[in-house]
Amino acid sequence: MPGLYCPVSDRDPRLGSNPSDASPALGGHAGTLHLIEMLEHPDPAAREQAAFALAEKGDTRAADVLLRMMQDADTHTALRNRAAYALARLGDPRVFDILVEVLKSEEGFQRISAIRALRLLGDPRATEHLLAVALTDSIHVRQEAAHALTRTSTEAEVVPVLIEAFNTAPTDMRSMARGLRASIACVLAVTHFPSAIAFLIEKLNHRSPAIRREVAYAFRTAPDERAVEALLAALQDDYGLVRARAAEALGRLEAVQAVEPLIAALGDSSQFVQSAAVAALGSIGDVRAAAPLLELMAETHDTDRLIRLVEALGEIGTPAIVEPVAALLADAASTPSALEAYARDIEAASLVPIELR
Repeated sequence: MPGLYCPVSDRDPRLGSNPSDASPALGGHAGTLHLIEMLEHPDPAAREQAAFALAEKGDTRAADVLLRMMQDADTHTALRNRAAYALARLGDPRVFDILVEVLKSEEGFQRISAIRALRLLGDPRATEHLLAVALTDSIHVRQEAAHALTRTSTEAEVVPVLIEAFNTAPTDMRSMARGLRASIACVLAVTHFPSAIAFLIEKLNHRSPAIRREVAYAFRTAPDERAVEALLAALQDDYGLVRARAAEALGRLEAVQAVEPLIAALGDSSQFVQSAAVAALGSIGDVRAAAPLLELMAETHDTDRLIRLVEALGEIGTPAIVEPVAALLADAASTPSALEAYARDIEAASLVPIELR
């Protein structure tokens, strides 16, 4: 949470410019008592500052001031968000109804703030409200709701509802509703509930390539080690985008057992799959990938692709690639902008000295 600046000349200087600053000067029992006294200060900014400092100490005596801040329509949005979070941190149930109301805000960042506070509060009553958000909101807000549901709700309350919503969405690849289904797949993956992961793994074998692609993307968004075997199998899918999403997910998982299949994917007929395999091998960082990537780099003349290969090799970081990469950089002298990009990546990975640029 950002600090609260309190520009009043008569406020207690020991409060500092944000709540965390108050702790050193106001430590121990005496400091707590002083903060409690400051809750009655005539300056509202000083009262708010003391309330935030007390909330950081876990002192519930700050709750009434924080609640008034939440209820005051004139309170700045940022302060209301901080107050909501502080009340949730204190476990004060009175903030629940206010947070549910904020979920109806037109501003996405407001809804996300409310969801995070509900997650911290951990009130089971939030289940139905968070599920509604998880099924209807934008993808980022949905994922926040999914994280919150793991704290406020049981697997039995959440997963069946999400599975039903997934199964009832159209499977037509041209349908706009596929965006909804893809989002629900991501929400299921984010929960990491065992039954949710099992359902998604099963759907990686669905007859619809759209569903297989969406599930592979969900595991890219929220990697889960239980899906590794299914994702390895998905590298052999008939559809390139499914293979590409599976490669990306395996890279996010840093799955060492995927190195050899991903090396094989460097020769895939799809450019998307090749690019995903390059990035995944860089993320995994296994030295077995260095030679195949260098070989591919020697055969590549496309600037963007060369940069991606250098980035992957830089992540692997084995000394054995320094001389070959340096030689390839020298050959690239006819394209100065590309050379600069390559050298920057190499230098950042501490593979070659700067003078090789």
